[in-house]
Amino acid sequence: MESTESNDTAHSRRPARPLDRFCVIDSESAAEYRDLLSSKFNASKFDCSRNPREFRVRTNYVQLAAMGLGYCDHGTACEIEFRASDIVRHFICTGGRSEIQTSGKSSLLADGDSCTADG
Repeated sequence: MESTESNDTAHSRRPARPLDRFCVIDSESAAEYRDLLSSKFNASKFDCSRNPREFRVRTNYVQLAAMGLGYCDHGTACEIEFRASDIVRHFICTGGRSEIQTSGKSSLLADGDSCTADG
């Protein structure tokens, strides 16, 4: 009898975190992450000095035809500032908490919240 794989089995092999197949960095090095943020994502500032020993980052990113999708998970509180640009960023908090500041406005996000930031 020939064995066939069910859809349930195929789904169970998929990555557990968003965009796992498109890993850009998986590291405990804040310096390595700072360099990536600056060179690839146009960040002007990165600081994780509140709990540097707990720092761990995993960032996934895929560029599609008309937009890029990114996912980032930090092991501790981080502050990241991005240079002004002509792109729109949509932030979705999938766990924990975050604060997004843009154009003089501040948005506090908790699990499931989202906000859009331009420039």
